[in-house]
Amino acid sequence: MSMTIGKNHRILIAGAILGIACATVTAAPRDIQITEININTGVITLHNFGATDEPLDSYRFCSHDDNEVRRYSASGGLNGKTIEAGTDFFVWWSNGGPNDADNTNAKNITGNFAGPIDNGPFGVSLYFPPVSFGNGATMADHAQWSVGGSDNKTADERSDEAELGGLWTDQSLWISTTTTSEVIRLQPKFGGQILHSPDDYATFSPIEGDLNGDYLVDTADLGSLIAVFGTVDLDVDLNGDTIVDTADLGILIANFGSTNP
Repeated sequence: MSMTIGKNHRILIAGAILGIACATVTAAPRDIQITEININTGVITLHNFGATDEPLDSYRFCSHDDNEVRRYSASGGLNGKTIEAGTDFFVWWSNGGPNDADNTNAKNITGNFAGPIDNGPFGVSLYFPPVSFGNGATMADHAQWSVGGSDNKTADERSDEAELGGLWTDQSLWISTTTTSEVIRLQPKFGGQILHSPDDYATFSPIEGDLNGDYLVDTADLGSLIAVFGTVDLDVDLNGDTIVDTADLGILIANFGSTNP
């Protein structure tokens, strides 16, 4: 059985194919996600969950805290930077890092940034071109956090766009930090998932006995302490008496196996 396709049908089919092509083109930017906010160092980590490299030309940040809103980075500030498939890219909000293939500083991006990054309230969104700050459909990713997860009406300037854009479950919900939180991290099982909620993130605070900064007290930390046992080592001394001795070993053992969260 043969079928003749009329002009109108050809137009509809062509439009559908174009729509699929456009969807493919605009899907790649959302492979770029915020996987870590290091409050301690002032670094935001972007990860490319896609199978192809993604140029960051014309990508822009929009950030807010409790006294600064709608701070926009420069339109060409990330030009020339590319996140390779399956790798990280580090944005030094604190301006303390290198400027190379895998790193850039806010001062190199230029424009305006809320900050410095702290325990919150704080909101940050990454937009891909053509950027429309009032349109969540051009938002690659979004994260917002505050002490105790309290809603904040100042730092939430792009929360509604993130919700409407299908990136954040509820504009009134915030990742819950504490006054001692040092790191906010997207849990691995939620990596690559477009829609996120505060429950998808873990927050980390210092633990006594964690000597290597992985928020876990384990054999690696024990080995570090034993290696300098009996010496003066301020980096390993846990009780503040400058000597690494049985008192420090006792603190580590008391917390052995502890993790955060």
